[in-house]
Amino acid sequence: MIKEVENAVKKIGAKRVVVDPTSTLLLQFDLAVAVRGGLNKISKSLEALGCTSILTTEKPESLGMTTWKNVEDFVLDGIIVLYSRAEDGKRIREVEVEKMRGESFLTGRHPFRITNEGVGVFSMPKYEPSAASEERVSIGSESIDKMIGGGVFRGDCTLVAGPTGTGKTLLGVQFIKNGVENNEKGLIISFEESPGVLIRNAENIGFNLEKAEKDGLVKIIHPSTIDLIPEEFLSMVKEELNGADRVVIDSATSYSSAFKDPASYKDNLVTMLQLFKSRGITPIITSEMPELFGAFKITNSGTSFIVDNIIILKYVEVASEIRKAISVLKMRGSQHEK
Repeated sequence: MIKEVENAVKKIGAKRVVVDPTSTLLLQFDLAVAVRGGLNKISKSLEALGCTSILTTEKPESLGMTTWKNVEDFVLDGIIVLYSRAEDGKRIREVEVEKMRGESFLTGRHPFRITNEGVGVFSMPKYEPSAASEERVSIGSESIDKMIGGGVFRGDCTLVAGPTGTGKTLLGVQFIKNGVENNEKGLIISFEESPGVLIRNAENIGFNLEKAEKDGLVKIIHPSTIDLIPEEFLSMVKEELNGADRVVIDSATSYSSAFKDPASYKDNLVTMLQLFKSRGITPIITSEMPELFGAFKITNSGTSFIVDNIIILKYVEVASEIRKAISVLKMRGSQHEK
């Protein structure tokens, strides 16, 4: 077989060779030393021909075998392992580089997706340090700006939390509107409302969001959390940040549902907020509070500990009437109205 491969390589002048799968050949051997010898012959013959080669194989344990497990560690220059598992009704695919001789590589398992364009691997973006800004950015409402000392610091993240119907999304859109009016580009990441609904509702505050989007001043992204890969989402967001000055994420409640545990969500959110801060981009994140009245919990995911500022929108009963109220719970580095 090796001779046939050599002849085929020489005939067309091939520089890349894929043998898929080598396990078909190696199953004829019973002992690990024989498997090692077989792999060595294949790899060395291809190397002598000046070919870069990929040899695929099933993991021995998946074939019910243990006799030649891990012998490839001693023979081949690089080892890439693909994993596939079911989790919460989803198929999770991951890749891990176990060995790459003479090269530094990213350790750990990383999710990947198979698309029409091939295999796409997504790793967490590296932490990017940033300096604190003294510049204030308007929240989009003069009265709220007064409550928080003249606006939020550029790059700081503001959490807007409240029960359904209190106007969290609208405040976020108003924030983007103010940015457009000050020649600042905005990015809206909406996990809940579609672009059409956002455009329609923006008209209620005199904002032609559709025109702003066509003019390239605003970008609306409407991802689904059903098959969302957090690392893929972060990579996508990072690409969309070029030129953006303001970001609205609506909502953290929906976004957190894509994670298997709160710790993974918080790690991901910290990385994303640092991407914003290092670029001087000012974000607003909305979050749903289940309690309509009385005592409340800001989030169920620990978001409140990560963000710089917290604005609460809530319902209050005044003289047997239901009214809306706003309070500033946290404003890092600023005096604010309680």
